[in-house]
Amino acid sequence: MADLFSVTAPLRIQIDKKELYIIAECYPHPHGLVYIDLYWNELIINSNACIHLIEAELKGEGPWKIANNVIHVLGCFGTNAQLASEYANWIDYCQITNLEHSRRILNTKLLEIGVESQYLHNSKVIYLDVNNSSK
Repeated sequence: MADLFSVTAPLRIQIDKKELYIIAECYPHPHGLVYIDLYWNELIINSNACIHLIEAELKGEGPWKIANNVIHVLGCFGTNAQLASEYANWIDYCQITNLEHSRRILNTKLLEIGVESQYLHNSKVIYLDVNNSSK
């Protein structure tokens, strides 16, 4: 498949072979991987609960493995209709919500935990500015 950070399709992560979550965004980190939950903008002002750092080596070209977790493209290997619906709702939400202020807070917190600034501009985000289709 490809390098995880060049994939533009939506992603999901399975934590410890149990729970499945959608990844809103993911970034390389010097010690592993940082991923962000859906609706991060509602949590980021008062909490870092939506930011997850997994400290381990990222392996594979899809699916990707990191520690006891596996990352897949959302629609592959047993499509989960509930997760697909949640992701579609998130995209709809992003198109009607101004995330600019929350984005600045998120970027500051990502820099504080060690995500390099170069990745904040190249992250797997398709909704940064819905009014500017060049992003």
